[in-house]
Amino acid sequence: MKKIGLLRLSALGDVVLVVPLVNALLKAFPDAEISWITTKPTVDLLGPIKRVNWVVVEKPKSLRSISNNRKTLRELRFDTLLLLQASFSAHLVSMQISAKRKIGFDRRRGKDFHRFFIDESIPCEDQHFVDAYLAFARKIGVVEHKVSWAGVFASMDVDWANRELPEGFPRVGIATTPSKNERRWSEEGYKQVIEYLVARNIFVFLFGSNGKEEVSFNAKLASCFSGKIINLTGKTTLPQWSALISEINLLVAPDTGCVHVARALGTPVVGLYAVANPSLTGPYRDQGYCVNKYDEAVNKYLPDSKAKDYHLRVHHPDAMSLIDADEVIRKIDQALEALSS
Repeated sequence: MKKIGLLRLSALGDVVLVVPLVNALLKAFPDAEISWITTKPTVDLLGPIKRVNWVVVEKPKSLRSISNNRKTLRELRFDTLLLLQASFSAHLVSMQISAKRKIGFDRRRGKDFHRFFIDESIPCEDQHFVDAYLAFARKIGVVEHKVSWAGVFASMDVDWANRELPEGFPRVGIATTPSKNERRWSEEGYKQVIEYLVARNIFVFLFGSNGKEEVSFNAKLASCFSGKIINLTGKTTLPQWSALISEINLLVAPDTGCVHVARALGTPVVGLYAVANPSLTGPYRDQGYCVNKYDEAVNKYLPDSKAKDYHLRVHHPDAMSLIDADEVIRKIDQALEALSS
């Protein structure tokens, strides 16, 4: 293979999970031209990757965006296109790409009529998303691979982070808001955790996107502590955001993209899980500090579900309420003790 294409648009957590696949392909095919078709936030977050061509498209939300994508993609020809996203938006983009082989997910994971946009599929397995993406490498003959996030985040603005963060140990970052509210923990739970950290003179930072609801939630939370914590929500670029995650000592977060950024950068994570299976979406092979209430949520809110499907989501408004603040605090203490020893 001389030309390999990857199609994975943002969300940011998902594109970080694709990086080990990219590194596996770079090692296995040193002479191949590898192109990643994605959206601008991916490039802003990951920065330049040696030997990877960025092909930036728009999410196809209008006729104009579809037309613009056609102009961008019409000259591309691939031996193999790895369709790493099973969504209507990705499928619309894939239709404009010419490739001898188009490989996608198995039928179980292939949503939005995914099977009609591919020629071949990876095997059906219960596995973390990182391993699912690496299955695409095996599909095209890569037998050995090492899970690595090397070579990315070259645009990370560490100087900015060091100016914003006070010196001292430990520095704990809290990302409160995932993309779906059903995965967000309660305001009261976060308050109890922050009260505990502030009482121990631990530096606490709130951060997140500039989404209206997230900004409002974190502003309300920060107002309860009279300037004793720092709220950077909505105030960071993506290179600053990743730098912030790299420079804190510990991240506390629910099932959201910054968990995967932290894992890639080596920042320990206290993850909060009840809606989704952390074996599927948690910090990859590093879940010792996660609070896992997923099985309890399934048993309580979905008692009739079939055989506890690995990919099952607990779409219930009370699922995250199963997470107890005292247990989160215990996990934080364990993580900080390990860091200080």
